[in-house]
Amino acid sequence: MNKQEFRDAIAEKLAGLSKEDIDKAVAFYTEAVNDRMDEGMSEEEAVKDVGSPDEIANQILLDTPLPKLIKVQTSKKRELKGWQIALIIIGFPVWFPLLLAFICTFIAVYMGLWACVVGLYAMLASLAVGGLAAIVFAILGLCSTAAGGFAAFGMGLALLGITLFLFFPVKWASIGLVKLIGAFVKLIKKIFIG
Repeated sequence: MNKQEFRDAIAEKLAGLSKEDIDKAVAFYTEAVNDRMDEGMSEEEAVKDVGSPDEIANQILLDTPLPKLIKVQTSKKRELKGWQIALIIIGFPVWFPLLLAFICTFIAVYMGLWACVVGLYAMLASLAVGGLAAIVFAILGLCSTAAGGFAAFGMGLALLGITLFLFFPVKWASIGLVKLIGAFVKLIKKIFIG
């Protein structure tokens, strides 16, 4: 495949995107081919080394924000035939609840994953605040007995220690959850693109 065929194939695979986005992608990958040719590769080798147009188009579509993809998909002008309109109307009691269930499930899973991240940090914050409050309570002598003051001070130190002990596992877990959220959104994009 030569450079022009490669450019045309990428533009064809990205036909659903705006002209500006297509031109930007084609220019980027043309430059990548040119760079490889400057390094001494032949035109066909350079095109092969950059990747196949299918892989490139899929990666570009996955990197495109979901609202932009939805806008592009819904803005396509297409004449519907009479039988298609009738099928949409007759099938409405089936496809609309399914679509609504899919959207609600997506939102529930997405919000649930973020709630886990927030919950982990809220747990750390409550341990830290509880520990500091117990120490302040003991230092200010608000306990009725000396033994109660020592117990409050010890409990405060224990809570602060637990907070420090759990900080890095919570940080790693939240990073993993954020990556999981990203993978979930990419999966939804793949379903939408397909």
